[in-house]
Amino acid sequence: MTIANSRLLARRTGIALIIIGAISFVIVMFFLGGATSSLRVVLPGVAAALGLYLVQKSVPSRRRRETLRDNALALLTVFFTFGTTGPLLMFVFAPDNTGPAPAVISIFVSGSIATLWACAFIFRAFWLLPITVAYQVFAPEQIFIAADSLGLMQNFGDLSPRTRAGATAALAVLSLNAGYIIFVVYFRRVERASARAKAELATAAAIHDTLTRPVRTPPGLALPLAIHGESHASNDMGGDLVECLGGRDLSTVYAIVADVSGHGVRAGVVMGVVKGALRERLADDPSPAELFRAINTTLCELIDEDMFVTAACVRFRSDGAEIALAGHPPPFRAQPGATPEPACAEGGFPLGVVPEETYEDQPLALEPGQSIVMFTDGPIETRGEDGRLLGLDGLGSIVGRVCDAEREPERAVRAIMSEVERVGPADDDRTVLIMTRSGAAGPDA
Repeated sequence: MTIANSRLLARRTGIALIIIGAISFVIVMFFLGGATSSLRVVLPGVAAALGLYLVQKSVPSRRRRETLRDNALALLTVFFTFGTTGPLLMFVFAPDNTGPAPAVISIFVSGSIATLWACAFIFRAFWLLPITVAYQVFAPEQIFIAADSLGLMQNFGDLSPRTRAGATAALAVLSLNAGYIIFVVYFRRVERASARAKAELATAAAIHDTLTRPVRTPPGLALPLAIHGESHASNDMGGDLVECLGGRDLSTVYAIVADVSGHGVRAGVVMGVVKGALRERLADDPSPAELFRAINTTLCELIDEDMFVTAACVRFRSDGAEIALAGHPPPFRAQPGATPEPACAEGGFPLGVVPEETYEDQPLALEPGQSIVMFTDGPIETRGEDGRLLGLDGLGSIVGRVCDAEREPERAVRAIMSEVERVGPADDDRTVLIMTRSGAAGPDA
């Protein structure tokens, strides 16, 4: 069994145990008239706790496990802080029932109710709301009935009313103090994580600026091409890649646009891996499909199972051009006075998903005066003020207008970026590369 399958089994087992524990608790409380033995109360809790442990262990990333711990600390803060309302309500509505054991039970009831409300709104798990309301209305009475059947409500019955009231007040204060202490621990963890993240992002931004500088036509290229590409990150660290590299000689050029799933440092690191793999493999002058097959094998071994890379690669030579796609939108073919159209058919899974995936080269026709416009999904997923996505049709309209007005790829790329920016703010990285064939010489692709 692979590590990924083991994690999946642990996660599913943990979720099943949590559900079984919750259902068992409901059956005991509501259908068996309260627990008649401590075993009926303990077993559902043990099952749920074991389930939470398995779910936590099934998370592969250390950073994600830290996030789970931070969430647990936040919920414990809510539990103990709002747990104090239970003893306070006892002083008002049931002063004769105060005591150490009733105080602990009331802290549990109030804290669990507050924690359920917090889970529903903090994690946007709104499906919890009807369960929370039902628990708050019906569960407290059943829990106290169950505690009374176990003799907990009569514990310390020989204490004086003053002593029982003092013990209840002391436990309320201890609960409040516990909530404050856990909050301080949580705040310090978040503060340290924030400082670490700022330092990482500063470093990552510098690396990103180095890796995603604008690309231009390779010097001395013996082909009738003008090339320019730019990538604008939506935050400090992006996951888009734009690259233009010459082959073994000056009669071959590769243009690559890629988009790593997600944002931030993880996506940026994977983007750096892809960039390094590209440069290493180009020494063998591969076709775009051969290049993708080699990079796909590397990524399947290195990146997490929840990440992938979409990409488009064009190889232009003196005897023609070809393109391969890996889960990426086909580029546009544009020329003045004509509506831009897809330059090729769709093809291939994203890189890093299926190790045995094969990719196919497609012939790419590029007549003199025509341009190939490559892009990531950032521009087409731009959302306007009306809430609608720009989409391929909207981007195609922009490309058509710009390519009618601008013949220089550099000016055209910047004009497209500017037009997309006017549509709406960037929710994702935006990358555009234009390859324009000039002159009348050279064979058709």
